[in-house]
Amino acid sequence: MIEHIAFDIVYGENDSPVVTLRVLTPADPLRFIAEPVMQGATVLLMGLHAQDLQPNVVGMSNLMVIARAVMEGMELDGLVIKGAVRSTEANPGHRPRDIWFSRCIRPAHGA
Repeated sequence: MIEHIAFDIVYGENDSPVVTLRVLTPADPLRFIAEPVMQGATVLLMGLHAQDLQPNVVGMSNLMVIARAVMEGMELDGLVIKGAVRSTEANPGHRPRDIWFSRCIRPAHGA
């Protein structure tokens, strides 16, 4: 499934540390904005916000596929989503829990 996911990172046009992650999926293109912070081979996506999406459009299983594609494409061992404080919908004023993803690195054949 991740072979059907493509992404690119659009860096801010000014000194802002916030970037846009454009994700092309078989269903629809998606856009996420966040401030990436590297910690070793793990990236923390601070204040992640999905743009132009209705609530619960992506879902956890699709988010996992996107995270796997990003980790493999950027050769990361982990990805942590630290969502933005919610302004609408469920629990306005609260930040959602962190979501951790780690890449499964398979041993070489015959190892």
